[in-house]
Amino acid sequence: MAFMVMLERLSPIERAVLLLHDVFDFDYAEIAASSTSRRRTAQLLSRAKKHVNASESRFDADPARRPADAALHAGVAGG
Repeated sequence: MAFMVMLERLSPIERAVLLLHDVFDFDYAEIAASSTSRRRTAQLLSRAKKHVNASESRFDADPARRPADAALHAGVAGG
């Protein structure tokens, strides 16, 4: 469920920065070396965290994915 929230609320670049920083423990300089400045990386991470904590989705999930998502949730829940 948390992954779906991330997909629905973050832009692709925000997803990448959030994952690299929070999951893989990259620092700003390491992330910035790939395509942007350190300051921009910090700003993207800040925005990503705000969007994840927001109460509404920024992007609509693809309706064609809903059956696959339901099957995934059922499988995880043991159903």
